[in-house]
Amino acid sequence: MTVIRAVRAAAYRVPTDRTEADGTLAWDATTLVTAELDAEGSPASGGRTPPPPRPPFDATRCGGYTGWLDAAAVARAHHLRVSAHCAPSLHLPVAAATPNLRHTEWFHDHVRIESELFGGAADPSGGTVRPRPDVPGHGLVPRYGVAGHRVA
Repeated sequence: MTVIRAVRAAAYRVPTDRTEADGTLAWDATTLVTAELDAEGSPASGGRTPPPPRPPFDATRCGGYTGWLDAAAVARAHHLRVSAHCAPSLHLPVAAATPNLRHTEWFHDHVRIESELFGGAADPSGGTVRPRPDVPGHGLVPRYGVAGHRVA
């Protein structure tokens, strides 16, 4: 059982500079919620639903990188390829380590928000991105000065 000792959360509202390309939804801002946990014990894992033919994975919603890798292994055992859904810079290291990765979704607004809120965001100039071996973890560092977007 995992014992959570402390939770620190913040919400940031970042105005969008254009609507999504598919035109199905329009909104004027994106909300990003960050959470830090102090925990002891093993991470908890959530339930999973049956995967679609190409399951879109989001490490922020499936138990982090460990949950991602567990789910990717299940998909691979069923001969399914997976895609990284949202947060492209956050997903870059784990996606690169996933043998059955098909692609990473790269939405303008998500890239803009990652670049605005975090240093170390991947730059897709030239059509290729790679994990950075010179930094620990995913390499994203919260930027100071984003407090103007904080709403909670």
